[in-house]
Amino acid sequence: MSFVYNGVKAKNLDNLDFLEVLLLSAEGRLLKRTFYKPGPSLWTEGFGIDASSVGLAPIEDSDRIVKPSGNPYVYSLDGRKIGVVTGDVYESDGKLDEAYGRTHLSRLLDKLTRTGMKINVGYELEFFVLNEGEIPRSNGEYMS
Repeated sequence: MSFVYNGVKAKNLDNLDFLEVLLLSAEGRLLKRTFYKPGPSLWTEGFGIDASSVGLAPIEDSDRIVKPSGNPYVYSLDGRKIGVVTGDVYESDGKLDEAYGRTHLSRLLDKLTRTGMKINVGYELEFFVLNEGEIPRSNGEYMS
């Protein structure tokens, strides 16, 4: 399955068993919402969140929509095809939410692209827990 969303041909959607949509709270916590057998309407309509619960809006005006952004990274786990994609947060009027950091990052990336510059952005691994001369004591993931 493929379709055009925001001028980009979305791909890697064929036969996805699950799609995980990621977003960051205002405190920097990585949040995810998982969808079983997602369809194209998830990209066009998105899903609702209470933005006050993640620190992005006051409780009186907290209805927001999250839409997946771009093409998912796809991997297999126990024979299941799982996609992971970041989400963009929209206000109820359809405008990108100014309180969400990805809104500003996307604008900056667009501006840099128009000037011919390229920037790579990703998550940063903070640390490993090790004993000297031994393999890692923990196989957990650590993110800020």
